[in-house]
Amino acid sequence: MWARLIPILLLLVKPTVSRVSPYDIDDIERPDNVTGLDVKYYGNIGSYYNGTLIVRISPQRKAHKVKPLDGNACGEYEDRTFEFIWDALVGLIPTAPNAPSPNPFFLSLYAWDEGYRLPNENEPANYSEYQGTWFHTFSSDQKPIFYFGITNQTDNDRSYYFDGHMSTEFMRQLDIPFNASGICTPTSSKEDLLFKGTYMVPDSEAHLEWMRDLSVPTIRGYFNLGRAYISISGYLRAISEETELVGKAEVVFQGQIDNARSDQLLLGKKRPEWNATLGFSVPAGGDVASVAISTKSWKTELQGLVLLLGLALLP
Repeated sequence: MWARLIPILLLLVKPTVSRVSPYDIDDIERPDNVTGLDVKYYGNIGSYYNGTLIVRISPQRKAHKVKPLDGNACGEYEDRTFEFIWDALVGLIPTAPNAPSPNPFFLSLYAWDEGYRLPNENEPANYSEYQGTWFHTFSSDQKPIFYFGITNQTDNDRSYYFDGHMSTEFMRQLDIPFNASGICTPTSSKEDLLFKGTYMVPDSEAHLEWMRDLSVPTIRGYFNLGRAYISISGYLRAISEETELVGKAEVVFQGQIDNARSDQLLLGKKRPEWNATLGFSVPAGGDVASVAISTKSWKTELQGLVLLLGLALLP
């Protein structure tokens, strides 16, 4: 009789998605057995958004008396604005309880030139260092590059809004390299259109007064179950082989949630929280996400049903 009943019981019991031991609730990293996810980009609990990064730069060399170099690349944009667009991936990650950070969450961003693809963790990038960038709102020692806080608290249960400013510590920078070819007028040297830009913070020891009185770069944005918006504004200093640009710059990310690689975001909290499950629905076409099943959970449930049925059949 049991041989006939067990297959029926197996049909009644559905595997449940749950955390797979060992799991450290005080950690923000996902367990190692979440297969199919590139750890380099998706190794932490949180929400991930795919979208675009728009970089707008307005050179103001004359107003700020910037003449340390001889080149004039992008000179036609003096007091005007040029922009370029990259594909981008943003991750919003909970702050680990033991992390030395006052921020309510971590933010990571990867951006690369349109027409290319984001390389996996085991291969080199197929674009140059001037065709992409990445940064976190915290440095390698987990200290903030930006300080920011939730501005809406629990008044808005549909999105988390935040704003703040960049750290004024010199070693905590935000770099924006870019290739101005195809944007600015060609020069005699192709290298003169390859810029390495850095957001500037006030420098009390600078010889130019305007560099001492700079406003600190700011960050603001929001994110929810569907979208994310992030804006970083400030003064950018960019140097190429022969040219130095200084001016206002804005970096804007807009993207859509990647449900297959994101944990459930819990809204209406004083600081963002995530339901750190291991279950990921497989998209149409069988993308990289997968479902982690705890076999222990359904076996335990099956044993319970068998025991209850056995008791019911006792004379």
